[in-house]
Amino acid sequence: MKILIVSQYFWPEHFLINDIAKILVAKGHQVFVLTGKPNYPKGKIFKGYDYFSISDQTINNINVIRVPIIPRFSSYFTLLLNYISFVISAIIFGFWKLKDKKFEAIFVFGNSPIFQAIPAILFAKIFKKPISIWIQDLWPESLSAIKFTSNKYLLNLIKIIVKFIYINVDLILIQSRGFYKKINILSKSTQIKYLPNFYSKESSQLRFNKKYDKFFRKKFIFMFAGNLGKAQSLDTLIDAAYLLRNESDIEFIIIGDGSEKRNLIEKVDKLNLKNIIFIEQQTSNVINSFLQKASALIVTLGDQEVLNLTIPSKIQAYLSSAKPIIASLNGTSSSILRESGAALVVRAGDHIKLKNAILKFTRLSLKERNLMGKKGKIYFENNFSITKFMDNFISFMNLSIQNFNESK
Repeated sequence: MKILIVSQYFWPEHFLINDIAKILVAKGHQVFVLTGKPNYPKGKIFKGYDYFSISDQTINNINVIRVPIIPRFSSYFTLLLNYISFVISAIIFGFWKLKDKKFEAIFVFGNSPIFQAIPAILFAKIFKKPISIWIQDLWPESLSAIKFTSNKYLLNLIKIIVKFIYINVDLILIQSRGFYKKINILSKSTQIKYLPNFYSKESSQLRFNKKYDKFFRKKFIFMFAGNLGKAQSLDTLIDAAYLLRNESDIEFIIIGDGSEKRNLIEKVDKLNLKNIIFIEQQTSNVINSFLQKASALIVTLGDQEVLNLTIPSKIQAYLSSAKPIIASLNGTSSSILRESGAALVVRAGDHIKLKNAILKFTRLSLKERNLMGKKGKIYFENNFSITKFMDNFISFMNLSIQNFNESK
């Protein structure tokens, strides 16, 4: 199979699409990637890349075409410019770079922004190829959930664009079954298939820097690792930590970066909490060594409809680590964690029940805690392993090509 991947993000940025492309090549498929200049998450173009050139790279036998984009920087306005600039740049320069390439199908890694599907749809029409998109977030619902905008006119405009995208692709893949109803309403007759996220540990696993050893001396270490945004509702965790501030055996470690990090640090300082430690975002080949130092892993989400339908990618990472999980969330993610047997789950936004769950966990025996982790690992292997994902992904791509060719 010869496949064109359109993704605003690609290596050296850390996203699932990197593993997909690498494994496709390892299985003998030919892969082209159309992407932008790497600048996630800091919003600055990575060292070794310039702003304005159009470049061809070969990374792990993957043909990577990079087009200019405006970096994310740190405001919502520049983030919007970043999204729009990739669409325009991919259309103008992407077509020029792709016109002589031979590929059988187009795949869009539908991480935010979903707008990146627009140039891919144009290429599908011009080159007469089937196009699939893997939906990671519901648009425009996710924008209002993170308070990106509440302007109903803008949200309605985005909804029209999203509907255009859903109608003009041949196959929609969804990372959560909870997405099906909302997408089906907009997509009309487009085929929809369930393809959950996977988690793949980096082949080169590194130990974290020894300077962090001093943070792992309490009996119970509760760790959150991931994006520190509005959707993650980390105020719930901080409020629970406040109620546990006199528990000398308990410590909370928050690893990551995001739009809310400064506000969270200010809140912790204002409450004079000594039981919460912030650690900067870590690379994917180091993060597992942090997870293994935790007594339990924490996941929190806000209580909005769109968040109740999604599955945060950290859930797969947490389950794969064979560590117990304590969760404050609702909906699809809650169901998965309860089913796994690996987690204590309470309602989203309920810091008192989260505090109680944490105390309950500390009273479990070591055998009971280890059993939770083992159950999570088994559930992960049965549902979210990269092997299972790639088998399903390649099957869906081949089906898309076959159906497209038969419809000619």
